[in-house]
Parts: sequence; C-alpha cells; structure tokens
Amino acid sequence: MRDKDLTMHLLGSFTPEESDSLWNEDYRKIEEQVLASLGLENHRRISVIHDDTGYQRMHIAVDHLDGQGKLRCARKIFRRFMNTCWKISVERAWQAQ
Repeated sequence: MRDKDLTMHLLGSFTPEESDSLWNEDYRKIEEQVLASLGLENHRRISVIHDDTGYQRMHIAVDHLDGQGKLRCARKIFRRFMNTCWKISVERAWQAQ
C-alpha cells in the first residue's frame, strides 16, 4: 500500500520556559536531529516556527520521497519520532508533556 499524501507533517511544541532558552540555531539543530533520527535528512522540507497559540510550535513538512525517489512511509516512523522527541527533552532537561 502506498501513501497517497507525499508530505508528512511533524509538529513539536515548546513551553514558554523551553522557548525562552532557544535561538534560531537551536531550532535548526533540533530539526536536523529529528530528521536524521527518522532517516529523512536528505528529504526536501520546510520548517516554520510560530507562537500565535500561546506557546511556540515547530512545524516540519517533509517529503516522503528522498532525492533518489525512495519512498518513506510515515506510519513506520511515528514511534521513532516520539522516541527522538523524548530524547531531546531529556538532553535539554525539559519536562516531558
């Protein structure tokens, strides 16, 4: 079975305490760490950070297809995404939500 949508949407939320300690380079490193852990570092993507919801959020829209046309299935990477988010929160001494 193939995914019909060729873009997956990853979302991370940051508490005010967490976002107060982050700079643009920190967000870039978090994005790179997440994508590398999922095997998506060579996929086209766009990332956006906003804080119009009362706390900061990072959205990463990433293609399922890499540069060579290899397809990644989003359903298979959800657990790795959650584990990576947990690892980042532990490394940065954040409280998991």
